[in-house]
Amino acid sequence: MDWGLTAGMALLTVLERRAPGIKDEVRDELASWARKLEMQSDPAKLAQARSIRQLLTSSIFNR
Repeated sequence: MDWGLTAGMALLTVLERRAPGIKDEVRDELASWARKLEMQSDPAKLAQARSIRQLLTSSIFNR
């Protein structure tokens, strides 16, 4: 189990309850990071962008 991811999911869930809409803001920020990484030719940065895109389509943001 990835404890960092688990903690992040729990934190995002709590924040969304206290500040509705914050999940959308986080999603938008991550998408922006992915776009910036995708503009580079470095394979490591492209892999990071793919990983962020996978996260954006995961159940964390789609419940």
